Amino acid sequence: MVGTKNGSTNAPVTGIAMNDDSVEAAAGFEVAQIQTILENSLQFLPNLVLINAGVNDCTYNDDTSNIGNRMSSLLDTVFNNIANTTVILSTLLPSLNSSVAACHDSVNSQYRSLVATRSGQGQKIVLAEMAPSVSYWNEVLGGDYFDDTHPNDSGHAKMASIWYQAFNTANSQNLFVAPAQTSAVNDVVSSGDDSDTFTSASLPAAP
Repeated sequence: MVGTKNGSTNAPVTGIAMNDDSVEAAAGFEVAQIQTILENSLQFLPNLVLINAGVNDCTYNDDTSNIGNRMSSLLDTVFNNIANTTVILSTLLPSLNSSVAACHDSVNSQYRSLVATRSGQGQKIVLAEMAPSVSYWNEVLGGDYFDDTHPNDSGHAKMASIWYQAFNTANSQNLFVAPAQTSAVNDVVSSGDDSDTFTSASLPAAP
């Protein structure tokens, strides 16, 4: 994992620390703001980029009918600067807030279209479907949600299962290549210790 920040310090509830917790996440940012900090991670030339963004655009009602264009610009930056990388773009979780639930649906529709179009054009991109058509989320406070927007531990475990499913989809399509060599990365564990198989902790079943 690569990035200019460390993620384990953001998980005080579980107390679980990762040996390799580098990340380029930004709490509270909208898609356009994420675009501005993306430059921080381009130097690391990651071979896999995970994107979960758009909730705050809905929260602030910021031109969400055009969020697909903003995400497309962000994707262009990734693909134009990192050769052979793979992107997994997630849709948004259902919201318990009725005032933004329809916005989440609209964003998800735009993201699904983006992934379908770009994948059809040969780009290495896969969708992580966080809003499946089947019943998956326990959409109540204390169920899979900490508040009306954010998942709790149970919800995060379900998110992890969906990410893992997307990883395996990308792997089955032979999208992954070894990360490029760069002096910006000095973390020897970033490439993992098993290049042939994926391993995971026990996770709930994906939808």
